[in-house]
Amino acid sequence: MFDYINIDKKKKIPLYEQIKNSIIAAIDNGILKEGDKLPTEHELCDTFHVSRIVAKQAYTELLTTGKIERKRSKGTFVRKVDNRGICMYNLLSFGEEMKMLKKEYSTQLISSSIVDTKDVNDKEYFKDSKQCLVVKRLRFADNEIFNVTMNIISIDQFNGIDQYDFAEESLYKILEKDYSTIPHKAHRCISAQNADKELAHYLEVGLNAPLIVLKSVVYDENNQLIEVSYEYMSGNSHRFEYDVSL
Repeated sequence: MFDYINIDKKKKIPLYEQIKNSIIAAIDNGILKEGDKLPTEHELCDTFHVSRIVAKQAYTELLTTGKIERKRSKGTFVRKVDNRGICMYNLLSFGEEMKMLKKEYSTQLISSSIVDTKDVNDKEYFKDSKQCLVVKRLRFADNEIFNVTMNIISIDQFNGIDQYDFAEESLYKILEKDYSTIPHKAHRCISAQNADKELAHYLEVGLNAPLIVLKSVVYDENNQLIEVSYEYMSGNSHRFEYDVSL
């Protein structure tokens, strides 16, 4: 049982690090699969005759790597990696994307604020606007943190857009219903950055942890800008995988 964990007490490598490295190697080599349950700290102590402090430290460090996750009252598991590739070629609301991925979802509003255009990211897209609405939201899928999103929308173009409750309502559905505006195309860019203090807090990752950033510049059918959005995701819990035909 748990034969993928190798400990040699004669080595100078700390025991918690040997446990951590063994589990990482088992995940990387496919011995442990996404969703597999890991031994409890108590099981580690009994099986390998290590202290509870050693077991706890091993899992604490593994959690910071993003390779494992803890589910309340269920245990510790190899983290499932969400494949976003099937959604890359579609302009979808968060709810529509989660339905495609067959996940339950919810949203927590972080902030919604009116900002002078000169102070927003990518202000060159909003040259004809004096103010923009910047909406930040924390998204959940199957009761787990999924991403942090930031949407930037022109107040001048969509007068009154700041009056909506974005914790409850979809931006794209509001635009279609009340502004007769439907997203038609987007330019997307995937990049990487380190987590700052705010993103580390909301995504529950370490400061400077690797993040995937998906930037979308979205236009309507008349090539009129609708929004610029950013999605910030843990680099250990998301991937973009899709087929390409030649």
